[in-house]
Amino acid sequence: MNTKRISVQLEKALSTQMNMEDLQSRVYLSYGIWATDQGYDGIGNFLFRHA
Repeated sequence: MNTKRISVQLEKALSTQMNMEDLQSRVYLSYGIWATDQGYDGIGNFLFRHA
């Protein structure tokens, strides 16, 4: 019995999107750490919230 509810193509597209969002979250987090270390607490906080 096939219990798959989405197509293989849609599954790949969703996986690609989720991986991209994970990468971008990590980039924002690393930028936030850098900004905070440099004394830019305001922008660091902004980046942490958007990570």
